[in-house]
Amino acid sequence: QAFWKCLGDEEDDDDDAGALAAVGCLRAISTIMESVSTLPHMYPQIEMMCMPIMVKMLSADEQDVYEEVLEMVSYLTYYSPSISMEMWQLFPILCQALREWAIDYFENILIPLDNYISRGTQVFLQSKDPNYLAMTLEVLKLALHDEKIHESDAMPAPKLIGTVLQHCRGQVDEYLEQYIMLAVQRLHGDPSANVPAADKETFKCLLVTVIANALFYNAAATVQILHKHGMLQPIFTQWFGLLYKTPKKAAVDAGAPAKRKNFPKPGDKKICALGLLHLLALPAEAMPLELQAGMKEVLLGATTFLADMKVAEDEAANPDLAEDDEDEDDDDLDADEGEDDDDDEGDEQASGRMANQVSSIRARDLRFDDDSDFDDDWYDEDEDVETVLDPINAYIVFSDTLQSISANDPNKFKALTETLDFQQQSMLHNIMQLAEQERAKAATAAAAGAT
Repeated sequence: QAFWKCLGDEEDDDDDAGALAAVGCLRAISTIMESVSTLPHMYPQIEMMCMPIMVKMLSADEQDVYEEVLEMVSYLTYYSPSISMEMWQLFPILCQALREWAIDYFENILIPLDNYISRGTQVFLQSKDPNYLAMTLEVLKLALHDEKIHESDAMPAPKLIGTVLQHCRGQVDEYLEQYIMLAVQRLHGDPSANVPAADKETFKCLLVTVIANALFYNAAATVQILHKHGMLQPIFTQWFGLLYKTPKKAAVDAGAPAKRKNFPKPGDKKICALGLLHLLALPAEAMPLELQAGMKEVLLGATTFLADMKVAEDEAANPDLAEDDEDEDDDDLDADEGEDDDDDEGDEQASGRMANQVSSIRARDLRFDDDSDFDDDWYDEDEDVETVLDPINAYIVFSDTLQSISANDPNKFKALTETLDFQQQSMLHNIMQLAEQERAKAATAAAAGAT
């Protein structure tokens, strides 16, 4: 009632006082939602009271409160015991807004879209009227192939593809080629379709993770699609080029993994490693000859991603070490200034995770007006968000994959490992040892749970 009164005052007075009061009301509602996050049974009642507000305010005429309403939608799609069909009626509204006027809000809208797909997967997949999959595809086409869309506004699109492929694994085969080619064409550009090539390295890395997600989804089909379009070699050449690039001043300790410039997020390292491991596990008959010849590089890529992921995990467990690395990163940024356009310019409880998600809605300084340092800020937004990959131990997958190849295809295993140098062998051995430690931890935890 207070919100509607403030909204009426705004219309009557035609000044900013009513608008500010309305924003305050919506923020108060979000605060209440967060405070009862441990009481999910209360959310259906809150939803019923807020639904008229959300339906009315998710429009182009209400941009003054759009972020606050998106925050409400994010809470309701995350904390409610399930996403109601009433809430699903907002999905088409969000997609229509993205297509027509709200692309600047894509990073904000990504949060509820992710919630819809991850928590209401079967509704997302099975609904034909409205067709949520088709709506999502239209948004992705706009974001990735419209030359008028700035890269900073298109960056959530690869994340959205990853969400679909991870949560709908084996259920969106008819869309797989379109997802892959949307990323490939934006990565390399397609002049015939007026699709610009990706410029910033952070955006390139996000597009590459679409290929990693596709390999994780179905490695054999992904290889066939890339081969069909003549993109196998270009994609993997660019992928590994991005992986092995280091900052100008990166110091490498003896025996320590090099500090990478790209793929800084542990989640991106993990999906890249898993995608490459699924590729590595393919039988020879499922691979074109040009790919068979590069399997050693695929193994080394997966090993490198996992070694880097272990470093990131150690830094997270040791904040002092992470702070030292941040100081080095500041120096690296200074050193990297002036590079060409190919370089970057710049819960314990569930409530904690969601607060981390929603913080991006409140932090509107992440709206970018130029080509400056948008990418590193964007990368840091969702580090603590749970994903469907969390239960998968990538180190154990690595060990199981190599052991399976060794047992079932000794010649392939020999070809993969016999020419590794000492440092490469050491890195592989360390990951195998780590996998055994992780396997022992899992067995101990399972035994403790059984008792």
